[in-house]
Amino acid sequence: MKKILVTGGGGFLGQRIIQLLKASAESVPIINYSRSRYSELDKMGVESIPGDLTDYQKLSKAAQDCQAIFHVAAKAGIWGNYKEYYRINYQGTLNVLRICNELKIEKLIYTSTPSVVHSQESLTGVNENIPYCTHRYSNYAYSKMLAERAVLNNNQSHVKTIALRPHLIWGPGDPHLLPRVLDRAKKGKLLRIGDGNNLVDITYIDNAAQAHIDAYRALESNPNCIGKAYFISQGTPVSLWSFINEIIELAGLTKITRSISSTQAYYLATLMEFIHSIFPFLGEPKLTRFSVHQLNYSHWFSIEAARKDLRYNPTISTTEGLTKIAEWARNYVKSA
Repeated sequence: MKKILVTGGGGFLGQRIIQLLKASAESVPIINYSRSRYSELDKMGVESIPGDLTDYQKLSKAAQDCQAIFHVAAKAGIWGNYKEYYRINYQGTLNVLRICNELKIEKLIYTSTPSVVHSQESLTGVNENIPYCTHRYSNYAYSKMLAERAVLNNNQSHVKTIALRPHLIWGPGDPHLLPRVLDRAKKGKLLRIGDGNNLVDITYIDNAAQAHIDAYRALESNPNCIGKAYFISQGTPVSLWSFINEIIELAGLTKITRSISSTQAYYLATLMEFIHSIFPFLGEPKLTRFSVHQLNYSHWFSIEAARKDLRYNPTISTTEGLTKIAEWARNYVKSA
């Protein structure tokens, strides 16, 4: 029985994808390729092969006898050296593509991001026809754009590719978005940027993972989805700052009431980026131009293409997701 390789299977999204694959009717042996081993995957009987995406020989060995690759691993974040983002996100993806071609792996499901079309203005209800970003406010977004473009341009008779763009993945166990919000709220250092009326897409973790399973199946049954990218979300945008305040209150903290104008935030972010680029030992700035755009502008996308081509349907509503996350949020704040 041919195997499935998941890069980054130990991460928040990767683990949930593996859980769904293990529970599916067509369950096959699964290999995790990531930087370390994970006890949660060991308990599921998943073989883990530690390695870097740029280690072609080790990655190729991990992909032997595989019929599909879920390429989830990436270097995320709003700040960091471009060469490192380029090395992991772009060159690492080129390695995955080369291996798919050489080993004739049938399917490649690539985890992308809506940030590949990031704009310096609001995006409301746009579909996948919107062009890629051309600037580099975010090294992460730009490197993912290069990688997605390479993936979608790599369709051959023996390799079918697809890219998914889940937006702001959240849920119990989230190691990125929610901890950042809760940590700053607990310290009283979280300010609303702008008027607070911006609408954004969010994606509950189970829905994001299910979209990957839907894409895997669609590559087999629907030739129209091959070589395309799809936005993934809850299907209905939320008021970003209202959503943030709901999570903060669920965690037992005081909701945000203080604010800063978008103009002030942008100039402050520009100054912080300048200082931190001169003195890299300072680490990540608390605010960047990219994060100001993300926190101030509306950015939500049509998922009609995913509904039609992939039969994607977000089964966990935002209200249900908030109920599921309440206890986790309270426990996180207590232990932080």
